[in-house]
Amino acid sequence: MKGYKNIFSGFILVMLDIHILGLDILPDFIGYFLIISGVSDLYIKTNIKAFLIAKNFSIVSLFMEFFNLLVLFEMIQINYIMVYLTMNLMSFIQLILVLYIYQGMAGHMAVLEKSKLTKKFEAENKKFAMIQGVVLLLTTLSLNMPLENMILYTILLVAVSFIMHIRLLMNLSYAKKVEI
Repeated sequence: MKGYKNIFSGFILVMLDIHILGLDILPDFIGYFLIISGVSDLYIKTNIKAFLIAKNFSIVSLFMEFFNLLVLFEMIQINYIMVYLTMNLMSFIQLILVLYIYQGMAGHMAVLEKSKLTKKFEAENKKFAMIQGVVLLLTTLSLNMPLENMILYTILLVAVSFIMHIRLLMNLSYAKKVEI
């Protein structure tokens, strides 16, 4: 199905950051366009409200990404704390986006009477919410740490988040193999 394929490709582009001369050659906004396309397609084909909500959060993510580009190109000046808060807000929005994608996937599999996948996606939704929620909370608390501890701590949290996103990609891969 094109919807899951676009969401999968979109998250690949959002996750991969390859920089040449300071510019990301795989801009995240292209990934968000693909995610918007994917969840829109799934909503049109399934009429599952979670996909519509995911579309709205992916549109917000797209606008946040354009804001980040304005900051990167120094068209908008913000201080370190504002950068940090913006990154946390973006992480929170992406958390909600993924939760609604999982909810839509579980609902879609229920309609298709794929009970194993329905249960799998419901369980993954709970794991993602819990683990990414804790990562987001701990990332916020890291502001109070000494710099040397904060770097190791942040690397650990990024690794955990990366693993959860790899799991999302694997689950999207399962979903795109299912026919409507």
